[in-house]
Amino acid sequence: MKSFKIILLAVFSISSLISCDNDDIQDPVFQAAADIYVRTIKNGEEVVHAPVIYAYSNMALFSTSVNFKGETDPRYDLDDAFEGVNRFRSVPSTSDFTTTDIENGVYEFEITSTGNEVIKLKDELLDARMDVMNITEFTLDDDTHKFDITWDKIDNADVYVVKLMSAIDKNLIFVSNGLSKNTYTFKPSDRGWSNSITPKEGTTYTVAVCAYLLETDDAPSGNINHETVEYKEIVW
Repeated sequence: MKSFKIILLAVFSISSLISCDNDDIQDPVFQAAADIYVRTIKNGEEVVHAPVIYAYSNMALFSTSVNFKGETDPRYDLDDAFEGVNRFRSVPSTSDFTTTDIENGVYEFEITSTGNEVIKLKDELLDARMDVMNITEFTLDDDTHKFDITWDKIDNADVYVVKLMSAIDKNLIFVSNGLSKNTYTFKPSDRGWSNSITPKEGTTYTVAVCAYLLETDDAPSGNINHETVEYKEIVW
């Protein structure tokens, strides 16, 4: 596996967009970054795909659109649902997944701040893909809330990440560091838990075991090309 260069790939950081010189305090310059990647999951016996798109900035965003010139000429409009005014995203619902993979090529972003400043960026989706994530062992101790998880090794994965969320793509309750092995154990006394959300007894949550393939060795901020993930619902 290649080294894990992003600070926390699972939740994305925009800290690299913000710089400050104590000797030269000026109005901040509008900066932004963007990423599109493919998410692959199993749906029954089928392997299905959908795009995941993020845009993040050092200023509040007004709108973000993404265009692609290909066989289908898709257009995506991102919003600030859940992520906040500095982070816009488009995450797939169940109906967005298809057995047809997402077209590779250059996707064009137009990112507009609430001050009407515009940045145009491009991100290329490459043809590299991984095998689909497959969890082989999953146990949860109902008393200690200790998780033991094993999954099939994916040869070309750059990193694995395990997450516990309120639901798919919703509030992050726990996130692991970047993992190189295909087995992981975590419990409430470990690091990685949210300070603002405490799991409640009897409540249903979602565990995600994710593998990530970065665009290139020197991808900016660890831009992702492909994610494959399997979800497990648990009751706390």
